[in-house]
Amino acid sequence: MYKVVLVEDEDILRKGIKHSVPWEQYLCVVVGEARNGVEGKELILSLSPDIVITDINMPVMDGLQMIAETKDRSYATIILTGYSEF
Repeated sequence: MYKVVLVEDEDILRKGIKHSVPWEQYLCVVVGEARNGVEGKELILSLSPDIVITDINMPVMDGLQMIAETKDRSYATIILTGYSEF
């Protein structure tokens, strides 16, 4: 099974992703959830996920900074955002 970490500051979106995707059908399991990049970074370092799904614009640390600070780890990143400006 591929280990997935979800990093999204909006609870309703994070829970929606977690509960609306048939993870097992894709040989995945959600092993952790975080509300900001700092929490996400801690999960990446401790859980060594295969896939990280993250928002860009979050409080404390944004998703791009989180990715930059964990670039030495091997995982695929999926970036989801409603942020209107990159």
